[in-house]
Amino acid sequence: MKKDQELASIGDEPNQPNSSFSFKKRVIGGTNRNFQHKWFLEFPWLHYSENEDRVFCFYCIKCIKNGLKGDKNFSKSVNFTHQGFNNWNKALERFRIHQDSEEHCWAKCKIVDAPKSTQIHEILNSQTSKQMAINRKCFMKLLQNLQFLALNNIAIQGHEKEKSNFFGLAKLRANDDADLVNWIEKKRYNYMHHNVQNELLELMAKEVLNKNIMKKIQEAQFFTLMCDETTDISNQEQAVICIRTVNDKFETREDFIELQQLESTTSESTCF
Repeated sequence: MKKDQELASIGDEPNQPNSSFSFKKRVIGGTNRNFQHKWFLEFPWLHYSENEDRVFCFYCIKCIKNGLKGDKNFSKSVNFTHQGFNNWNKALERFRIHQDSEEHCWAKCKIVDAPKSTQIHEILNSQTSKQMAINRKCFMKLLQNLQFLALNNIAIQGHEKEKSNFFGLAKLRANDDADLVNWIEKKRYNYMHHNVQNELLELMAKEVLNKNIMKKIQEAQFFTLMCDETTDISNQEQAVICIRTVNDKFETREDFIELQQLESTTSESTCF
């Protein structure tokens, strides 16, 4: 019998001999008894010591060895952690009592359930990260398409969505990209609606204004705000706003800022 303070020796997995192994027989209560293979199926935590013909609790021993016992002292589990159990005539009764004990349930949670939960969490995180990378790639391609059309003054929308330049360019770039094909075919959240296109164009315009034009204004020795009125095809009054700058070489540059719709062209109403 092992000393009370000495834990049984175990490996990475519980030792469970196969069905061809012959367990030792012992006389208990006048009857030859031995360990049964079927007990491994009902109690997968059983660890059989072939030298001692005793069983131990693999989960409890592993929990103690790994320093995961918390506030549990496992004093009631000493037969399954230190001494070993081989009273086979009471095996099922004692196995079930130990399996339902607070210490054993704690050990199972730390040794079996927690690692599985961590693995599932890692798998989900990996899948989420992969999907995020695909979404970012597809969205950036659509953004690049929109930027290309805007820079080259090419119409973005058409009379029908499928016949628009934006949609056609996306399909063209999807010829060698299965991820983009799946993205375009999505019914929702594919960012191809014209409202999204307009919002992206506004964001790009603000980016150009704030990081490009504003920088030139700050570096210029002189600049002026230019505003003029024009009328569109629907006879709507609009104000054309431009910034004119002069650099240190006295070279001038004019940058268009925006068109702003006007209710009227009186001096009071045009003070924007």
